[in-house]
Amino acid sequence: MKKAFAVLASIFLAGTVLTSATASEPTSEKRNVNIYYYVQDSILKAQNSDGNMAAAKNEFENDVKEYYGKRFNVQSVQPYPQDMVAPEKAEKFMEENKDPFIITIELEGTGVRTEHYQNAYGAQSEGISPTVKVHLKEGDKDISDNKVYAFDYGTVEYGKGTFALGRDIFVVDKDPRRNVKDSVKARMRDACTFNMSGINEYANPFEYSLEVARFKGDFKTLTEVREKFVQNLEMQIHKFENWMKDDPVYSVYYPEFEKFSDQQKLVYINGLIQAGIYKVS
Repeated sequence: MKKAFAVLASIFLAGTVLTSATASEPTSEKRNVNIYYYVQDSILKAQNSDGNMAAAKNEFENDVKEYYGKRFNVQSVQPYPQDMVAPEKAEKFMEENKDPFIITIELEGTGVRTEHYQNAYGAQSEGISPTVKVHLKEGDKDISDNKVYAFDYGTVEYGKGTFALGRDIFVVDKDPRRNVKDSVKARMRDACTFNMSGINEYANPFEYSLEVARFKGDFKTLTEVREKFVQNLEMQIHKFENWMKDDPVYSVYYPEFEKFSDQQKLVYINGLIQAGIYKVS
């Protein structure tokens, strides 16, 4: 149950932090970080066409510094030690190192993007182009309690699309290596862009504060909000269950309700709220 609630909370936070009202970018001083990255070899191999891993590593680290430099004063960029991946070792690593900030990037397969075109005569056609699925996570140590907190951006699909020229449709880029490289760069670019398109700083101060926390790497604040959100969902379901057991009509449905997943329970509750049958106090 906790895991399902955590998923819902993550969706809530992701929607709050990343959705598209206008916000101003935070102007407070950037903090110092030493970035450690953990990526697949295939990401590094995609950096150049000649297979030079040393050059590929430098190129990737320059990209990391460029993008994350928009959020932090990046003191250094280096690979995360392979022998410190185990949870207990990772915690020790974060405790012993100064201003550590961890980024983990994983490729999670490929897909396709379909775009529809229509000419002046109404004839329709499709353009299909490749996409790359990129999963980004960030981790940070909070100086107030020396604990490690993380933010999971989930998996995002990137592709360059197609374009039409006369009656012909062309794919912008079919090269798998370049598509991987540019998709990873796009994922870092988006993570290091303050969302000013969907949050009104004055009308939605709560949402704005969450985006500021994400942008600054204050994942402790986001974790605390998520935990409160999970607790609130648990309370909502518990209150509804008590109401359902006592209701002369809906009590007969309680045995089936118990079999629902947490997501299904919340959808069911919301349906009764929308219908005016169940009132939230």
